[in-house]
Amino acid sequence: MSYTFKKLPQGLIQIEVEVPLEEMKRQLESAVVRLSEKKPLEGFRPGKAPYDIVKARFGEAAIYEEASSEIIKRSYLQALKEEDLTTVAAPEIQPTQVVPGLPLKYTAKVAVLPETKVGDISKIKVKKQVKEVTSADTEKVLKDIQRLRASSSAV
Repeated sequence: MSYTFKKLPQGLIQIEVEVPLEEMKRQLESAVVRLSEKKPLEGFRPGKAPYDIVKARFGEAAIYEEASSEIIKRSYLQALKEEDLTTVAAPEIQPTQVVPGLPLKYTAKVAVLPETKVGDISKIKVKKQVKEVTSADTEKVLKDIQRLRASSSAV
């Protein structure tokens, strides 16, 4: 799988992905199983029809269409993981090439977390301030607490 990243304004990125046929093989085979389960072929148990029979019955384009969502999901997540990106929204995916016999190509636009850089904190100087607490301050706080917690009761 090959991909390229392009930064867009407002915290968006665009990912252009190309998935070669070799990497799509397993998803294409599982798409054949799903197709033959949904629409069983005469003479075969559901999900057990061979690739060539399903291809002849439904067409190779139907197999690619069934497999494309899984291929896109896996390759998109793999690209994000390899680049260590965290997204903040669902991607906007646009297939650009879903043709039997050719690599699958698509473009995804998604918002990502912005990059943050921590400045040099060694240059920051903080002056420590110490305040003396007197017994008058303590008495004042205690009286305030007593006043707030006071309640009246009939004896």
